[in-house]
Amino acid sequence: MSKSEPFAALEELKGYLSGLDYLSNSDRDLLLSLPLFQSLKGLCVNAKAKQAVLLTTSPRVPTHLPMPDSYIQCTSKADDRLLQLLKVNTLRPAEAAVVLVEIIERKSCSAGETEKIMTWILQHGNLLFSQSEILKYRCRDLKFIHRNGEQNKVSNFFDPRVKTFVDIFEADFFPPPVYTQTKQMLESLLELGLKSKEADVKPDHLLQAAKLVEKLHANSPSEAFRRAQVLLGIMDSNDLLSVFSAEQLCQLKMIRWLQCDQPGHVKGQLIDESERMCMYSPDEVRHTMYEDIVGLVMPLTDKLSERTSSKLGLKQLPPPEKVTENLLVLKSQAKELSNPDTNPDFKQKLHCIYRHMQENCSAFKAVMDKKESWLWAHNQFASPQKLVLGYPGGLDLSSYIVKVPDEFLPYKRLLQEFGLRASLSDAEVIAILYSIQKNIEERQQPFASPAEVKVSTEILCWLWRQKKVVPEDIPVVVNVENEQFTLKPRSEALICDLGKDKLKEFQFSIEEMYIIHEEIPIAAAEWLKVKFLSNHILAPESLGIEQCGQREPITTRIKNILKEYDEPNDIFKELIQNAEDAGADTCKFMIDFREHKDPPESLIDPGMSLCQGPCLWAFNNKQFTTEDWENVVKVGSASKETKVEKIGKFGLGFNTVYHVTDVPSILSGSKLLILDPNVTHLRKHIQHKTNPGIKLDLSQKRILGCFPGQFAQYENIFDCNFSRQSPPEPYTGTLIKLPFRNEEEALSSEISAKVFYKYDILALKDYFRQNSKSYLLFLKNINTLSLQSISCTLSTPPEDDEMETILTVSKTVESLSAIEETRTLKQYQAVNSLQQIKSKCKDIIDSHTTSIIKMTSHEQFDEPEDDFWLLYNCFGTGPSLEKALQENNAVVFSLPIGGVAVPLQRNPDTGKLAPLNGDFVGQAFCFLPLPIHTGLPVNVNGAFAVMSNRKSLWQSGEKRSWNEVLLRDPVTTAYITALLALKEMAEKQQLESYCYHSFWPKREKVSDSFKPLVDEFYSSIAAEQANDLELFSDGEHWCSMNNVIFLHDNIEEDKDIGALAAQICRKHVKKPECVVSLPVWLRNSFKQCGLQHVLQSKTMTWTRFYQEVVFENLDAIDPNSRDALVLHALDLNNKDINTLLLHHPCIPTINGQLQCVKKLVSPFGKVACLYEPKEGRLLGGTKNDFRSPKTIQRLLELGMTNDSLPLGEILLKAETITDTWKVNRKKVYEHLKCLLEIMKKHMDDKDSCHWETLRITTFLPAFSPGDLKMEGKAKLYKPMEVFTDECSLLVSMTHPVLDSSSLRIHNADPVLECWDYREIQIQIQYFTSFKKPVIETD
Repeated sequence: MSKSEPFAALEELKGYLSGLDYLSNSDRDLLLSLPLFQSLKGLCVNAKAKQAVLLTTSPRVPTHLPMPDSYIQCTSKADDRLLQLLKVNTLRPAEAAVVLVEIIERKSCSAGETEKIMTWILQHGNLLFSQSEILKYRCRDLKFIHRNGEQNKVSNFFDPRVKTFVDIFEADFFPPPVYTQTKQMLESLLELGLKSKEADVKPDHLLQAAKLVEKLHANSPSEAFRRAQVLLGIMDSNDLLSVFSAEQLCQLKMIRWLQCDQPGHVKGQLIDESERMCMYSPDEVRHTMYEDIVGLVMPLTDKLSERTSSKLGLKQLPPPEKVTENLLVLKSQAKELSNPDTNPDFKQKLHCIYRHMQENCSAFKAVMDKKESWLWAHNQFASPQKLVLGYPGGLDLSSYIVKVPDEFLPYKRLLQEFGLRASLSDAEVIAILYSIQKNIEERQQPFASPAEVKVSTEILCWLWRQKKVVPEDIPVVVNVENEQFTLKPRSEALICDLGKDKLKEFQFSIEEMYIIHEEIPIAAAEWLKVKFLSNHILAPESLGIEQCGQREPITTRIKNILKEYDEPNDIFKELIQNAEDAGADTCKFMIDFREHKDPPESLIDPGMSLCQGPCLWAFNNKQFTTEDWENVVKVGSASKETKVEKIGKFGLGFNTVYHVTDVPSILSGSKLLILDPNVTHLRKHIQHKTNPGIKLDLSQKRILGCFPGQFAQYENIFDCNFSRQSPPEPYTGTLIKLPFRNEEEALSSEISAKVFYKYDILALKDYFRQNSKSYLLFLKNINTLSLQSISCTLSTPPEDDEMETILTVSKTVESLSAIEETRTLKQYQAVNSLQQIKSKCKDIIDSHTTSIIKMTSHEQFDEPEDDFWLLYNCFGTGPSLEKALQENNAVVFSLPIGGVAVPLQRNPDTGKLAPLNGDFVGQAFCFLPLPIHTGLPVNVNGAFAVMSNRKSLWQSGEKRSWNEVLLRDPVTTAYITALLALKEMAEKQQLESYCYHSFWPKREKVSDSFKPLVDEFYSSIAAEQANDLELFSDGEHWCSMNNVIFLHDNIEEDKDIGALAAQICRKHVKKPECVVSLPVWLRNSFKQCGLQHVLQSKTMTWTRFYQEVVFENLDAIDPNSRDALVLHALDLNNKDINTLLLHHPCIPTINGQLQCVKKLVSPFGKVACLYEPKEGRLLGGTKNDFRSPKTIQRLLELGMTNDSLPLGEILLKAETITDTWKVNRKKVYEHLKCLLEIMKKHMDDKDSCHWETLRITTFLPAFSPGDLKMEGKAKLYKPMEVFTDECSLLVSMTHPVLDSSSLRIHNADPVLECWDYREIQIQIQYFTSFKKPVIETD
């Protein structure tokens, strides 16, 4: 038999079997075990546990592929039919390909087998991939291409058909030839992810391509250039750089792959490309837009798109080092140019470089030396440090220093950063004069050239016009012999103000003098302080006139001071203050309306004629001291600041006179001082504007004789008499004259343009009249103050009776009282300490007594008016004393003084003092009144640190701290001491209508600056150790905070009961405690000072009132008051007070007895019938008090008995039945009905022992045994003895039966079952089948 015969027979058998319609399981198992099929290797095998590969469809699976042995061939339709009958799975070609891919994935085949498998799949990819998407996806992810020792996916390779890829990539970037043999294979690879688009190129690919270009350039420049062009094209056209990370982009910029011309190449030159071009990294290249600033030192290109150029950084600013290098190359090229200034290319590059440097100045400052010469100026490069931007004042100084060319002025900011001077300093300009002087002196003929004369003259005139500061020996142009000129120090030069013929009279030769050049204006020469020839020749002496004055920039400083002292009215207080500090006891003012028309020649200066009109005179009876003369001419200097006994600051306050005048004068002793800060009235006598004043010695009689018009107006003003005395005697006081500023003076005044017309003068007079009453209050020396007036029609000198007195104010001490000894001792100790810094401190104030001051003011045409004050001043003994004694170089403090003035009034009927009526708003004083309203009910005084204008207190720094300790220490001490003095006066009946808190401060009304005083005031009074401060009063007694009791707001404000509560409290509170009324504002003040805890401990609340007063004194309080208070206690419904009500018998009953709430019985309740009035249990009162519905309800809430009783109380009432039965049986039945009814409420309490007691208590009425008809009289029995009438037929012969009808109780009433005991059951066990007795058992 041939070899094919068995196979034919086998095929015939399979053909037969495939024609069967059905196979049993046994048949199937048999056939599966038979070798009916061929493996892919051609061996006959059975089909058990195998799968078949269909070989009848295209593409046919090659049998040489490494399919597993578990797969058999399906080569015909018979095979296919039989395999279906055998239920063997048949794989199509695409499914078989998936199996082969899995073999590759498991690495179960060799590289050759892999190649065969993938070659077959790729060759038939169009069919296989269409049949199975899974196969395509598996192949996409399959790493089957071997490159560089690794297996790679198709997507890692590029299409070799794309020329661009071939141009820039090596062979490793493409699939092996075995997979690209046919077009179909390439198409299959494309489906599997082969890169065929330029956009598919990734940054890593480009980086490798760029590195390849860099590598090629060394051996094959032309190939490298070609590849670079292609690479650049790909990047440019596809925006591939946008997907680069920052790190990848940085790597790309560092690779030399960019083709550019070498720097310095001149366009148009015929040079070989290899010599002209080179490869550069993008970091080394810039866009051609920077050609003018780095074209000589950096490669440039403009062949890339805008986008690519930006990404590669070609448009970034060139490094400043390269720009600097380019400038140096340009600088070297300039040497080869015949005329660089005319070369447009050279100039353009310079401009571009300078512009770029200016725009990026900070970068170039870090890399360039400022001394480097890089600025083109006048045909050479120079350092900006050696040039200037311009000459000052239009001067032409080009012969001495170079100026920046105008064309480079736009770069001024850059040049100045590198040291260019904007202009010459004043010192450098002046140095040119010295340079010219030195050059002249070094010449054989020491004469100046015309150019030098011109420059020097222009410089000197410029210095004058600009008012520059010049050296003492500055050279000036002067005439020398033969009409020549030279430069000499200004001290040797003279201004010619005389004709030449005049010179011979003084025997001088003009040749021996250096006359200043005539082209220098006289004003300029004066400004240069060149002397006049006349002064040089005459050298005059002053006749009795001593030059002096305020040694500061005068008018500006005074004007600024006037802004602080912004009220002309301040003038009075300042002049009074100066008089007080001088020790005067009298201060007088006079308004003089006279106009003096004396001829100018009779005045010390014609300019004085401007100030001979109306004026204000100020007088005090103390002469100026030497120190006063020195201080008054100091503007802005607080000369009294270190004089702790002085209240003013002479030198500051005195300047307020300039509000009204420009020419104040002071006469004292033999001296007359006239000040003229504007230098408009004393031009003849004031040589320097910094010394604008003169002081005359009036002891020289000739001065008065020469200038009679100047002194006539002083005659008879406050006893001033120049003309009547020969020789003149010193004036015994101080007389200040203040001429009011007129219109002509105001026009030229640099101090103030304010003109004082007549209505302004009258306003000053009215202000003084209205405000002067308080000026003397805290002053120690001055006790008399007045204002007079002289009419404009009066003659000179005026007669005494022609001068009107407008107002007189005087101060007198009515009485003195010594303060308490302890306080006196503290003041002595303080004075002893303060004498270390000022020995006279004890004379400043009297700190040991309080005084009653009478201030009398008498206005013209009116009756005198008296004001009274309690006044006290003292020294600080605490923090303020420590602060005053400590050494502090930065701040000098005054003495720690504080005081108060309490406003009083005198009762014309009784002659006694009383608090001032009306709302008094306190004012602050620093010995004189300050324009500060404190909100206190008293005036306070202190050595405060005030602003220089005395308008406010210091609010910052050490001085603010000083003010605060003054308020907390001496001012508070004075305040409390004054209140103690008022208390003493009240006790002695010297003060009437006085309430203890009349002068206490309301904190909410006090200004913030003075709240420290209020806080300390209340804290001192509330202190535990303040036993001696008995400042609280109930109208009869005085006490300190330790013994005071305040009634709570709720008590004080209760209109119905508050007054009664206060009365009871005052009557029954334990001594020495004192109940004091505390107004709401006073209570709030304590709270606002943080003393609420003190108030709480001292405040009598309703709870405390009932605990300590009412219930402790119930028997002592009259019944009406007691009942009213108890009713109020009920209304309060306070937990603690309720407890008191429950534990104290306080509620009246019908019989007048007081009873506890819980023992009370409501007369309107069910159980009221059980009680008699004599028992003292029934609530008393009327419907208007305790029996009102509201009160009854409150009592019920607290436990008053109404409709029920506790079992114990029921038991007690049951025990009383026997006694009542004897007297009133009808009442017994009423009581029992009630008791039986309320017993029902205790049914749930069957275990109570009271039920047992009730069982054996005799109180139930029942018919006696044998009373079959129950018509006899009932008797009282114990419940345990009684049966209900239901059992009467059974037990009536032997046991009592309950009188149910009279009690109106049913046999089934549950209360009858509450007497349920076992022993009773035993007695009636014979009747268990019959009706039950009253008491039943289980």
